[in-house]
Amino acid sequence: EQLLVSSRGFTQETALSQRVRDWEDAIQPELLRLEARPAFDIHDYSDRVVAALGSVARRRSFASIVAGLDNVEVCKYLLASLQLVPECIMVRE
Repeated sequence: EQLLVSSRGFTQETALSQRVRDWEDAIQPELLRLEARPAFDIHDYSDRVVAALGSVARRRSFASIVAGLDNVEVCKYLLASLQLVPECIMVRE
């Protein structure tokens, strides 16, 4: 009976190991793709947002600034834009 219990545990562990290996195989290409992207420099993206706005008095929608960019780039622009908000408030005061 002890042998039967041990073999069930081994079978379950083997199935779990296979699931983990399948998951690793599935996620590996995505991780490699992400690692190939250049590092995110929030200051560079902040400069891009400011350059896209042109001047302080000019108003543009966020959508017009990020039109044509992929989702990852849009997220970077959004984060950089949010970082600029406190700076804009200080300039106005």
